[in-house]
Amino acid sequence: MTLPHWLSKTRPIIQRELAVWARYRLVIRIFVGGFALLCALSLISDLTTIFAPEAYGYLFLFIQSLPGTLAVLTLKIILLAVSAASVAREVESNAWEALRLTDLRPGHILAGKGVAVIRLFGAPILIWIGLNSTITLVFLGKRWVEASADLNNVLLFLFFLVFDILSPCAIAGFWVALGLLISTLVSTQAKAVIGALAVFGALIVAGWIAELIYRVFINPRLLGGVETALLEFGWVAGWALLLFKAAEWRVATGLKPLF
Repeated sequence: MTLPHWLSKTRPIIQRELAVWARYRLVIRIFVGGFALLCALSLISDLTTIFAPEAYGYLFLFIQSLPGTLAVLTLKIILLAVSAASVAREVESNAWEALRLTDLRPGHILAGKGVAVIRLFGAPILIWIGLNSTITLVFLGKRWVEASADLNNVLLFLFFLVFDILSPCAIAGFWVALGLLISTLVSTQAKAVIGALAVFGALIVAGWIAELIYRVFINPRLLGGVETALLEFGWVAGWALLLFKAAEWRVATGLKPLF
């Protein structure tokens, strides 16, 4: 797929963003290696649970997904913090006004910065997609063999495979869009990073509380697996678009920092 010209790697805005983080290339590579290792540990434990659920006790079942969860949680924090520093860095270095004099619209500028962040951490996102897809392939494939390979099972198999590919992309887009919005509200990179970490912590705690309420007061069986997956994907993708549009509105209206 060919990206629009304003999202091409050759565009100065994307080149500038990538060049800023090029000095941390070694740190990024170490993070990618650690991310891959944690995902590999999570994959091994999940495959063990699928093929031999009685081989380990409840403690193993409880901690089996912790490596992958920790890796994904760290990736979310980094996506949020890096994108939150993007616009604030331009404002702090007095380069924002020059950037606005280009032929790029506010949405193009923000999209270019978001694409640069995704390019920086594309490898972990692909590993995340691979982890989810592999577990889904093995789990549903095992059930397919044990049950019947009718049309409904094939469609269900394909649906969850596509969902596991698109879901990490939507989640990554959500955190990048949120970071861009935070970046339009502050005047310095330090404030942007601190604000990003505060918002991240608040959202994680709110997510735990919402999950607890859902488990206690709502019967999870009211919705099937397909309906739940569609609801979660629509919710995340919708918020990502809304946050991006809010950041675009902030840029279009003058980008006067609030903090």
